[in-house]
Amino acid sequence: MKQVIDLRPVHHRLEERIRAHVILCWLALLVIRIIETTDIPTPKKIVEAIPATDG
Repeated sequence: MKQVIDLRPVHHRLEERIRAHVILCWLALLVIRIIETTDIPTPKKIVEAIPATDG
């Protein structure tokens, strides 16, 4: 990944909570990337697989 990850302002003051927030954001990004690169059917893929009907 060669792009810069832009972090939004974190509304936490304690360093421990800031670190926890960043870790959760990183884990969410990781899960998204894993889903995108595997054959796990996402809702978007399921909808695209359903043939359009003219009804």
